[in-house]
Amino acid sequence: MQNANPVVIADTTIKSFWWGLRDASFTETPNNNYLEITNSRVESQYIAAWLTGGSTWYAWNSEFSGEGDLTANTPPSPIIGLYITGSAPAGAKNVFIGWGCYFYAESPSSSVLQGLELLNLTLSDMISFVGSTIHAKSTATSGSTVPNVEGMYVSGDHAANVDVSGSEIVYEGPTIVTSGIFTGVFNSQSQIAVNLTGTSIIDRARDDSTNPPTLAGSVHKDVFRPQSPSGSKPSPVHLVGSRGQSMTGHPSSPPQSLDTVESQAGTTQLSSGTATVTLAATLPSNKYRVAISVNANETVWISSKTATGFTLQSSNTSSTATVDWIVRF
Repeated sequence: MQNANPVVIADTTIKSFWWGLRDASFTETPNNNYLEITNSRVESQYIAAWLTGGSTWYAWNSEFSGEGDLTANTPPSPIIGLYITGSAPAGAKNVFIGWGCYFYAESPSSSVLQGLELLNLTLSDMISFVGSTIHAKSTATSGSTVPNVEGMYVSGDHAANVDVSGSEIVYEGPTIVTSGIFTGVFNSQSQIAVNLTGTSIIDRARDDSTNPPTLAGSVHKDVFRPQSPSGSKPSPVHLVGSRGQSMTGHPSSPPQSLDTVESQAGTTQLSSGTATVTLAATLPSNKYRVAISVNANETVWISSKTATGFTLQSSNTSSTATVDWIVRF
């Protein structure tokens, strides 16, 4: 599509092998497409829908499904429900707002699977998902090699925002595979802030019939926040009234903490009876609650709080006790 304004798709099924619904390739001028899609399904073996280069899409109660399930041909990779790319042409603004939609990627193959991939967005882009489900599922045979399975993959060098409200991010796969990252949100060395409000990250990439559960993949995290190569602040993921199921028991890759304006937690050790804790995410004010647990028979209290952290003090001035803490704003 290019300069298609407006296009209305309602009560329709679109099926394809390569792209189900796609903007034109990057050009020197914006695509300027305006699309409304309602009560429809877009299905592809590769990328169900691709928005790029200055278009506006509104979607209601629709499904964007990348399903690499053909047996006669090797499915392409990656397989993506919705793919949004920005930064070309310069100054173009992408708008995608989805209400009550389903973004899905599934395959039994070794393809990378992503319910959403958001690449090179800018602050001018407006990307929002409301009351929707974002889902990536590997149906590979247990014991096979599987690459990344990511509900949402985000990467880019520019500051931008992605908002997810009242939604679910689901990732699942076979119980035992020999490789791959299984994650709800993979914010890869990015300056793009992922803001989750009233949203659950649901892990189904494991077998709960075992104790402890058998986990899929060689790297398994609910929210994956790699440091950038320069060692700057981790790619931001902010949670408000949201839940990311904590995984335990994986020997090679324990879960990482979250940047969040609702809840943060950690462990610190006292030195000479005191310790200062710096929060990973600065809070709006010092009006937050701190709960602590101490591994020694002594009294420990919060002697001061700021928006960036707090100070612990023990009744034992020579204490080296370990203190677990959780902050809720």
